[in-house]
Amino acid sequence: MNIISDKKKKRIEIAIAILLWFTIIILIIPFLLAASKAVFKSDDFSGYYDILMANGSNRFLKSINVSANFWAKWQGTWFSAFVGSLFNFAEDLNYEALGGALCFTIVITVIAVAFYVVGVCKEYQFESRKVIMPLLTLLLLSGVVLQREYKEVYLWWAGACTYLLPFGCMVAGLAFLRMGLLKDYKRYYVLSAVFLFLMSGGVLEGVGMGCFTALYMGIKDSINRKRLNKLWLVTFLISLAGAILNAAAPGNYIRHAAQGSEAKLSLLSALKKSVFCVLEENEWLLYETSFLVIIFIAFLLGRFIKKRIDKKEAIISAMYIVLLPVVTIFPVILGYNAVSVSELPDRVLFIFDASIVFSFVLFAMLLGAVVFQRFENMSFAKAVLLLLLASLIVFSNRKEHYREWVPVQIAYNTQYGLLDEYSDFFKNVYATIRDSEEEDVVIEAVVPEVPTGCIYNDIKDDPTDWVNKTIARIMEKKSVVLYRLW
Repeated sequence: MNIISDKKKKRIEIAIAILLWFTIIILIIPFLLAASKAVFKSDDFSGYYDILMANGSNRFLKSINVSANFWAKWQGTWFSAFVGSLFNFAEDLNYEALGGALCFTIVITVIAVAFYVVGVCKEYQFESRKVIMPLLTLLLLSGVVLQREYKEVYLWWAGACTYLLPFGCMVAGLAFLRMGLLKDYKRYYVLSAVFLFLMSGGVLEGVGMGCFTALYMGIKDSINRKRLNKLWLVTFLISLAGAILNAAAPGNYIRHAAQGSEAKLSLLSALKKSVFCVLEENEWLLYETSFLVIIFIAFLLGRFIKKRIDKKEAIISAMYIVLLPVVTIFPVILGYNAVSVSELPDRVLFIFDASIVFSFVLFAMLLGAVVFQRFENMSFAKAVLLLLLASLIVFSNRKEHYREWVPVQIAYNTQYGLLDEYSDFFKNVYATIRDSEEEDVVIEAVVPEVPTGCIYNDIKDDPTDWVNKTIARIMEKKSVVLYRLW
């Protein structure tokens, strides 16, 4: 009888797991549809112009040259510059390749998050892993993508190379590092070092998040082993070396001055502003969105953690959870002297929000584990009912509606052709410029509004603007202008 019961339980778990994985696919599809309709803009064109001007006998060598110049003269994101140059498709306006590259980057990032969750489930010895793994993956993804659209991350190739791709490398590197710490296989440490070093060639915000998390994992492991793990230390030092290479890039300081940010911010002042931004973003997530529901569900998942959470691990984890968002946003505040979240572009908010979501979900799970392990005689059914009731109350008081969720809006706009309208308009604009026999190309048109699922295209009515000048150069025109008629 118990065998039959176990079989039924496994079947139910498999059915639920399939449903959850299917839900994740449904969640991601709208972003893939939007990315497939993406159009080139700004840095995509300037990136191709850099390739044209670079030394080298082939595209690979030219991309290395562009990356080196970028590091020396503009920003320390050498890996992002290399990938963005090597796979730049603006030359022949290859929109299919652009959409494919963006979709590929989205998919591998989602896979990296799922792999990261596998390691979390193994470390904390979750019961019913078949269900927990997709559910936890869904919670992490939903916490990031439902509330805010990060257009510059998944609809803009330059943004994807600088933020989304290094973020995926970071998550994959941390996942391999966790597997290495659990199993002591050298190949996991090697893969972790590779991915974390590639991460270090992306934006410093992600570098801070990745290095700090790797440090937390290593400290916790060393305490458990009662000795320093040399393989972890080598892996961490490699990621740290990449971070220093990025931060020390001369281009960071040149760009800082070029953008009119001469006023230097003290470390203490930047730290205070970082804390303020974290509190401001937490307030938005907790009071203006349904993020509390995700936290409550994560708390319930703590019931399925079999690993005993001792006092040392609880203290170290609590410090990590509190500090992670601050460490993540600190390089941005220090570099650009921002004073509030409203001053940050959505590409910056993507990694910032991810750090908050990842830390809050971990906090909720560990808190749930401590509560349920401490009060083992407490009726679990009553606790579940109370928490679900609280979740429903919290959710009913949210100002948002499910129709305001970004994937829902993208799906709606796709269904009614708004994405195609905007995308086709700018494809026609660039085709007109390229095919025109005039040296000074002037286009007057009523430009569609930018719907959710599309990114603002910044060709302007000023022929001296750097975007217009770059487009004119690579399309061999004297000048290009788009007058937007309203």
